[in-house]
Amino acid sequence: MSSSALIRNAPPSPGSASNSRSEASVSHSSVSSALVHLAKDLDQLQLHPKFKGVRHQIEEESDDVWMVREDVLSGFAELERRGIPFDLLVKPRHLQYVSVIRERCPRLRLVVDHIGKPRIAEGKFDEWARELERVSELPGVWCKLSGMNTEANCNTWTPDDLRPYV
Repeated sequence: MSSSALIRNAPPSPGSASNSRSEASVSHSSVSSALVHLAKDLDQLQLHPKFKGVRHQIEEESDDVWMVREDVLSGFAELERRGIPFDLLVKPRHLQYVSVIRERCPRLRLVVDHIGKPRIAEGKFDEWARELERVSELPGVWCKLSGMNTEANCNTWTPDDLRPYV
């Protein structure tokens, strides 16, 4: 599984996820690969003047503790060493592990994407709110208020469905 390197306002590159209206080109680099491969990938990405950070679809991992495996934590340490932020694309069940990353990589800038993808369509609030509150107390962690409608009922959602989560 690879991570995405965020390059804002860049033209699409081969193998990237982008379209003509997009303001970001997404390249791939695996934070769980051998450090030598990660370092080479990051060396290349850091040459691009619009390179902003790395993201991995943790939500797609079958292993809920993927983000705290030793090989992944070593990858996070490399990002931290280089001053490259990491975007956490997680579900509520993953939020409990953010403190482990913070502990191991205290200077790594972390961004929780899509407010941690709460289960809005199901009306699930308490677990997500409790965990996000814990994450909010950690230094160097930001939260993107985005993508909430993707977790709501795609056919019937209204702003009122999203309001409790803001």
